[in-house]
Amino acid sequence: MPWGKRDDMVVHEVSPYNAEPSQSGLATSDITPIDTFYSRNHGAVPDIAIEDWRLEVDGLVESPLSLTFDELTSQFERSTVVATLQCAGNRRAGFNEIRHIEGEDPWGSCATSTAEWQGARLADVLRATDTVSTDRGSDGDGDLRQLDAAVADQERGL
Repeated sequence: MPWGKRDDMVVHEVSPYNAEPSQSGLATSDITPIDTFYSRNHGAVPDIAIEDWRLEVDGLVESPLSLTFDELTSQFERSTVVATLQCAGNRRAGFNEIRHIEGEDPWGSCATSTAEWQGARLADVLRATDTVSTDRGSDGDGDLRQLDAAVADQERGL
């Protein structure tokens, strides 16, 4: 099975690989094992050697930032969060019974997975660009709301 997935995955496309686990596979654990986690891809997955990988942060920032994988994983505090993701097409097969959606895969009800995610917080990476102040204020999110507003203004051409 591609990508080290279980044999009972329901494969909607081979390339790009799109698959959801079976109901019994999804029910094996509160945290979805990697071989059971649904896969949703809109294009080919790039094959990048870890030493060639970079995160570029530019645009609406004071100080553009370029980080290697090692820098991203060593220069920022690691945060952990348990979160559930669900494909927007989850249960589309049921919708197709009412009205067919042309050109879309008939996802069942199992394109949902839960994982423990670890890594740098986006807010911490943005702070490193000198765009978001380190003064978190009373609720800690004021600067991020200002950044959201600036992005929205740019998208509207203001």
